[in-house]
Amino acid sequence: MELLGPFVIAAGETKVFAKSGRYLEVIAADAALDIIMLGDAGEVMDEMRGALSGFYSESQFRQFQVTNRATSAQTVTLMITDGRGGSRRQPGTVKVLDEARLRVDQRRSFMGGARQPAVASRNSSIALQLEFGVQPIYLTSMTISAGAPTFVDIAKSEPFGTLLIDTITATWLRTKDAFSTNPPRGYAQALTHTALPSFAHTYGSLLLPANTPIQIKFDEPIKIEAGGNWSQLVVIATTQNVSMAGFFEAYGD
Repeated sequence: MELLGPFVIAAGETKVFAKSGRYLEVIAADAALDIIMLGDAGEVMDEMRGALSGFYSESQFRQFQVTNRATSAQTVTLMITDGRGGSRRQPGTVKVLDEARLRVDQRRSFMGGARQPAVASRNSSIALQLEFGVQPIYLTSMTISAGAPTFVDIAKSEPFGTLLIDTITATWLRTKDAFSTNPPRGYAQALTHTALPSFAHTYGSLLLPANTPIQIKFDEPIKIEAGGNWSQLVVIATTQNVSMAGFFEAYGD
């Protein structure tokens, strides 16, 4: 078994190798090659047109020629043997797909936040809501903080009419592509409530220290669907007259 190369072959060039064998394999090639295997009398024993990395032939040959079909030079490695053998390896550089970067490039990753100042006799909250009729998003992390120690309830899926809302301010969720002009998919909201609502669906409660952001990264994302006049995820301070801030990261289809 013998490796030939790596060697450089110019665009349109043909190289002739006076080497015999019964097996030839293309170990590495940047572009297509034409390979012709010749017998004792110069007759064609086999040929591979447009051969790429991994192509092989088991025909017996006395010599062979390689032609670079590309419009630029390329580096090639071949293997020949008198017996039957080969590597079957996948040569070249392995490219690992970065799914997170792909989502950003496709403008499917979103982020946004909101902050609510403290208001006397009011509960503050930070919420996430989608535009009506848009595709769902998947919440991967959120960072929340409060201006004073307080428990917060994390709840979901309540109509606005049951949230005892006094004021509301919305900030768009934007894609992570800073140059994108794609329309936002939803809002990060800052709200005040006249009292602590009674939630039908609650994830749980957390104790927030004063002025210390807490980041929550979910092992599995939370699916947020469009619901019209609904706030799909609410993080609300159980203590009144406490400021709150929140930041959300999510991706969509």
